[in-house]
Amino acid sequence: MKCIAIIFFFVILSANGICQPLPDSKGRDFWFTFIPNFHVDGSGIPTTPTAILEHQLYIYISSELPTQGTITLTDSNGTDSVVNFRITDPRQVYSFQTFFLPYELRGFNYHLDIQLDSGQQLERPMKISAHIESDNDVTVYALNQAWFTSDAFLVLPTDALGTDYAVMSYTSDFNYSGPVVASSSTPSQFAVVATEDSTVIEIRPTADIFNANRGDVVSVLLNKGESYLVQVYPRGFTNVDLTGTIISASRPIAVFSGHQRAIVPVENASDLGSRDCLVEQMTPISTWGRRAFVTQLAQSSNELNIGSNLFRVLAAFDSTEVYVDGALAATINAQEFYEGRITNAVEVVTSMPTLVAVFKKSSSQVNNNFIRIGDPFMMVIPPAEQFMDKYRFISIQAFDYESFNNDPPQVIGNIYVEQYLNVVIQTNRASTVMIDSVPVDPNLFRTIGASEYSWAQISMADGVHEISADTTFGIYLYGYGQANSYGYTGGMAYQPYDVAPPSISGIETCGLFSGRVTDSILGDSRLRYVVPVPGSAANVDFTLERFSPPQAVVKFKLVLTDPFLDGSIELEASDNLRQITKATIYVPGFTVGIKDRFGAQQPLRQQSVIPANRLRCDTFTIENYGKYRHTITSLRTTGNAQISNIALPMSLAPGESVDISVCWTIPFEGVVFDTIIIGDSCTERRLIAYEIESKADRESPVLKYVQDSCAVVINVDITEERPFDFGLRSVRILDSIQVNCTINPVGESILRASYVVTVTDPFNDAIYGFEAIDSADNVTFFIDTIPGFTLSINGSTSPLTSYTFSPVDIGESRCDTIVIVNYGLAAKTLKAPYIRGNVLFSFPPDQFDLTIEPSETASLVVCYEPSQVNEVQDTDLIIFTHGCNVKEIELLGSGAPSYYTGVSRCQVPLDVAVEKTNRFVVFPMPAREELTVLLQSETSRLTVKLIDASGIEVLVRQYSGTPSKALLVDIKGVVPGIYGIVLIHDSGIDTGIIAVD
Repeated sequence: MKCIAIIFFFVILSANGICQPLPDSKGRDFWFTFIPNFHVDGSGIPTTPTAILEHQLYIYISSELPTQGTITLTDSNGTDSVVNFRITDPRQVYSFQTFFLPYELRGFNYHLDIQLDSGQQLERPMKISAHIESDNDVTVYALNQAWFTSDAFLVLPTDALGTDYAVMSYTSDFNYSGPVVASSSTPSQFAVVATEDSTVIEIRPTADIFNANRGDVVSVLLNKGESYLVQVYPRGFTNVDLTGTIISASRPIAVFSGHQRAIVPVENASDLGSRDCLVEQMTPISTWGRRAFVTQLAQSSNELNIGSNLFRVLAAFDSTEVYVDGALAATINAQEFYEGRITNAVEVVTSMPTLVAVFKKSSSQVNNNFIRIGDPFMMVIPPAEQFMDKYRFISIQAFDYESFNNDPPQVIGNIYVEQYLNVVIQTNRASTVMIDSVPVDPNLFRTIGASEYSWAQISMADGVHEISADTTFGIYLYGYGQANSYGYTGGMAYQPYDVAPPSISGIETCGLFSGRVTDSILGDSRLRYVVPVPGSAANVDFTLERFSPPQAVVKFKLVLTDPFLDGSIELEASDNLRQITKATIYVPGFTVGIKDRFGAQQPLRQQSVIPANRLRCDTFTIENYGKYRHTITSLRTTGNAQISNIALPMSLAPGESVDISVCWTIPFEGVVFDTIIIGDSCTERRLIAYEIESKADRESPVLKYVQDSCAVVINVDITEERPFDFGLRSVRILDSIQVNCTINPVGESILRASYVVTVTDPFNDAIYGFEAIDSADNVTFFIDTIPGFTLSINGSTSPLTSYTFSPVDIGESRCDTIVIVNYGLAAKTLKAPYIRGNVLFSFPPDQFDLTIEPSETASLVVCYEPSQVNEVQDTDLIIFTHGCNVKEIELLGSGAPSYYTGVSRCQVPLDVAVEKTNRFVVFPMPAREELTVLLQSETSRLTVKLIDASGIEVLVRQYSGTPSKALLVDIKGVVPGIYGIVLIHDSGIDTGIIAVD
């Protein structure tokens, strides 16, 4: 036998590796029973010696080594019969047979006698079973032989059994005469055998049975050796079937399923008349596979060519996809099956483990006395995952008897006249197959679809055989007789094939998560370990209950370390096939608290001062800072505070916040304490601890104002918002002093009154005032003046005035005085004004800043230097600003020809009239210490010369460098007066007249 190493991990400690046999079809302990066949000799139960010999239960035992053991048969009375057996020559099969009646379970059709109410053994524990024990490993087959109906099955050893099964059966064959069930009616059926005492079994049938309806859960308690028979109840339905019924047990059980006597296909019942018993032992769901090969069954020598052999694919898991030769044939859920016709060998692949079986069709025609070779049988197809590389099997045989002249019955022939073996193996290893040490002809093998497997059909002789190859392969055994047949799996491994990893679930209640890790569904191999992933625990304490692997269910608990924070942990669980489940479990904390304080354990401490005997409120924000929605069921205080604007219960989603208002009225001066407490159905937490001092209001209302940038709109706020303020009683606008403005209220409450004061004329002062009285009779009296742009220029208050210079000789500069008067209530300070042109008109900069007190007069010096004689006056604009208001002085002037006389250096008299200056501008005029020369075009070099009236150069300045139009010239030390100016530059030579102050 094969051996695999299995290592069990207990939480985080490892045990020593052990080696245990991989279960297969050989063993030393076997439990089984015989489900009902249809035993009729003529018109009733056989009673003659010959007929009795033709209605037998057969047990075949083979061994690879000499061995001995016992067969214990328990009859319907609970009486044990023990048969000793011995195998001395492993080439021979040990065969035991006995009359069926004491040892076969009895259903509702007791061989033509319909017993729906009594007499049958349905759905009740019956001590009817067979038990085989041997010294060495043996293989056991069983055959239920009746007159023209039989089937055989491979018996699984106890170590290959499981606790979870699904039934493969076939459609019931019911007939009715009105409401009466006809005696030919035969049902779909199965039986369960317990191998240990106190075995609890749950059955979920897919059809109505005698004591339950389809889909109900039936619970049964069986002791060792007890059997439990279930058949479809004939309620007037014809196509009812127990295929898909789920059976789960607390301890290993054996399940035998099939049909009492079936027509296959049942849809051809009008054409096919021969029927046969169907029986196979079911394999545990844990040993199912996802790949099986359905091969054609040999056609008997004379079977009727009507109907088809069938195969079924049964699911134990939802959303199981069934592929036949690579094409999706169906998607089925748990307890459902897909049925197909066998027309050629096919590969069946499924997305989840399934059970596959084939059904041989009926051979003979209805109402025809010609009995043909072959009849229905059911055979479980071993999945490729459970193939082995060597088998020892039996081509079984039973016999026909006849008695002459009351002599003892004699064997007159074999029942099974045609016997076959189908072999499925990888195509490239077919040449290694040997039967009884003789190579099998590779030419017998044919490929299966597009797979890498091939199959062969080989005729076999009775007896024990051995087959082997250098790789794993599968074998299917069957045989035909007159209206008779058998078929069974030749053998397979029963390695657990657990497809469902452990499941982690639980319920959270008030910061406690009560969890379960389970590996207990169909076919599961049980838990191997359960551990937290290192470093994954956040704000939880993990406790695992007592755990002794392998275990189906283990409980654990998670408790929050801090109840005001969410917690989480990642758990890892493994089953015994090392399938791992990881799950992150979240435990909600009570995560509703003061905004931005997260999981603070202590309450926020607030000190407040409020007016005595007056209502005062505080607003705070609570927020759900966790990951889960919370429902607030309580919000209270420990003192006399009143909480408003909240309707309970109140639900807060993650990240959602809400403002809470809490109010007090304290009738005395002093200190009180109060705490705000919030809670849900599980817990409470203190949010804010208040220390509140109540005081009398002895402070007057507060008035604040803000001017806009233009100084024409003032926003006034009069407030009583200090903690101890009583609030405003009245606010009065002082109409009697109001000048040059309007006052409009924009909001009034007990705590605040707001107004907008708007100046009517910005060129005049405005006056406004308020009287505010609070509820404690404290008074605030306020008068304010809003200064206007209160300057008159040369006697004019208009925003625009004009000043005209008398004609000025070209080349000369004249400075005049403009009179400015402040007619307002506040001093005015004039910064240096803006002159739009600043070329011909200018002013000495040292006269600014110029401050003019109320009712005082100031002089503004403005200079004019014309550049040419024009018919149109020169103009410029001086601009003064106050806030957003502007006053402008328009300057007007004209130039007169300038006459110069004198003697040149050559002693030649000069008489020159200048009416226009050249291509430059010099400013300011008059200049002092420095002047700016502005050229018409850029120059990279410049020579500046000043020449007095006698023609002598008094100043020479030179410049070279980056090209520029404007150059600053230092004239410090030049005596005030009128000078000629000569400019030598890139574009030529310019001359003109300047004044120096």
